[in-house]
Amino acid sequence: LAAHPSLANTFCGVIDGTVDQFVRIAASNGAVTTVGATGFAAIQALTVHNGQLFAWDINAGLLRINANTGVATDVNPNVGTNGVVVQFLASHTDGRLLGGNRELYRIDLTTGVPTLIAAIANGVFDLRGAEVRVSFQQNFGTGCASVGAAQCVLNTSGTLPSAFLTASSSGHTPGRL
Repeated sequence: LAAHPSLANTFCGVIDGTVDQFVRIAASNGAVTTVGATGFAAIQALTVHNGQLFAWDINAGLLRINANTGVATDVNPNVGTNGVVVQFLASHTDGRLLGGNRELYRIDLTTGVPTLIAAIANGVFDLRGAEVRVSFQQNFGTGCASVGAAQCVLNTSGTLPSAFLTASSSGHTPGRL
């Protein structure tokens, strides 16, 4: 699945078949609407990157999909997969299109050529559905400078990945964010 590049609360998907079918899925109720045939038969991965829908076909390699018609276009019919197995695609905030399965690759948007970044756990895992996770910061409330000479301190304990990360703060107005 991938978020639809222009329709809110809508996902995109591909139904496997003799010719894969591109579908839209409503997040509100799960209703599936068939948009059309992709023209390919072995699509394994899907993502939105820079507002464009991309897919990976295990025979053809990198594809662009028209989200309105479902028709897929091979970005470079001369390349194919270069022998690379891709079961997930992910858009990175730094502009890279990433993909892989047992290895992680950067995939060139123009040529479709995958470039190895690293093996994932020495190729032991069969990783599918990976997504880039980035940190998020949102400022809110009054900053610590408004509490006079007191210094704000944020302490954290725990390890990641873990089920728990504990954070405590001091030096700010009591009972306020």
